[in-house]
Amino acid sequence: MKVKTSPIICKVEEVRFLTPHICSLSFQTEKPFEFQGGQYINILIPDGSVEKAFSRNYSIATPPEKRPLELCFELVGTGTSYLNRLKPGDTFKIRGPYGEFVFDSNPNRHFCYVGTGSGIGPFRSIAFSSVFQNTHPISVTCILGVENEEEIPYRDELEKFALEKPTHHFIPVLSRPKSKDWKGKQG
Repeated sequence: MKVKTSPIICKVEEVRFLTPHICSLSFQTEKPFEFQGGQYINILIPDGSVEKAFSRNYSIATPPEKRPLELCFELVGTGTSYLNRLKPGDTFKIRGPYGEFVFDSNPNRHFCYVGTGSGIGPFRSIAFSSVFQNTHPISVTCILGVENEEEIPYRDELEKFALEKPTHHFIPVLSRPKSKDWKGKQG
């Protein structure tokens, strides 16, 4: 059950494209904001008047210790169009955090994450958190499905993560590779 929390005002620091179709929104909160890696926030999206406002949920893509906070989203629909129009210095309101997709810090486990596109956000939030880094699960595998090589968000960062330890694995799976030289997984 989602408990309603008071809105928190946020200030945009940066909006940028991570891929041709996936954006990142970096922001600061007006007051301290605590969450666990893997949780999401509810963004209040104005639609001309208070009566017409609505909200959308977005996973936090940064670890709990890092600021500014960051969201990763694909440009689909009214909510993401609103986020993409925001400029540095603009404000918006959030509620949260919410969600139970958080890291179980039992070190005797294998951790496997399967997602597509902007769905990398919760994995990134968990995998780069201090709780995760200090737990050392038996193995970590991230399988990320995207259309082509250009659509892999945070690619360099994720490839570096996979090289840090022999138990870390990052497996991008492309449905329509652009390059005939692609040697990775397809599906």
